[in-house]
Amino acid sequence: MVMKKKNVNLAPARKGSPCGRGSLLTGFADFSNLVRGLILGLLILALNISSAFANQKGVNIFEYPRDLPKAKIMDKNGKAYTLQDFDGQFLIVIFWSKNCAPCLKEMKTLEVFQEKTKYDGIKLIIVSNEREWSGAKEYEKILKRYNGENLDAYTDRNGDLMSAFGIHSFPNTVLINSKNLEIGRIRGSADWSDKKVIEHMYKIKAENNTRGHINPNIGIKKIKVEEL
Repeated sequence: MVMKKKNVNLAPARKGSPCGRGSLLTGFADFSNLVRGLILGLLILALNISSAFANQKGVNIFEYPRDLPKAKIMDKNGKAYTLQDFDGQFLIVIFWSKNCAPCLKEMKTLEVFQEKTKYDGIKLIIVSNEREWSGAKEYEKILKRYNGENLDAYTDRNGDLMSAFGIHSFPNTVLINSKNLEIGRIRGSADWSDKKVIEHMYKIKAENNTRGHINPNIGIKKIKVEEL
């Protein structure tokens, strides 16, 4: 009996076959797509987290009013004041810098806000660090250039008031009621000419203007951070 030999094909697998080079390339491509997908997902997650933190900016009203520092500020004529000198008014103090683009951008809107609220017991002042300026002429020049020449502007001697408030970024706004107590802050810029912003300031004034020191053992309902 004669046995027939089986022909064994020893040729390499053709491109695209399950055990050939094509299979390895396909696997690598799938892995690359998976990695790209993971990276994209992480980026989207990071952006969502950043957006969530960004949305927390706004008006922060304190649970308990705070005493004011007594550091002095100077007006355009070199006369010294403390924040206590504005007693009896709802005071909005905006700390700014000539090197802060958002600060300069909101100057014009601050003038609109000031004009619309000045007869309603609301006083707005702006304060910058005295060290930034070469003199009164430069100060007035910047205010005029950015449409803020009619604002009630002051300088902070040696940055003492900013340091006392712990303010290191701009713009940063301190809200003070008629009892000479700090009742809240606004971090970041706003369109102060916007009707909604003006109405919101009136609301804050109405709710907080006569708040005094509260006994921490009694407590009050905490007012949440609101977007401006």
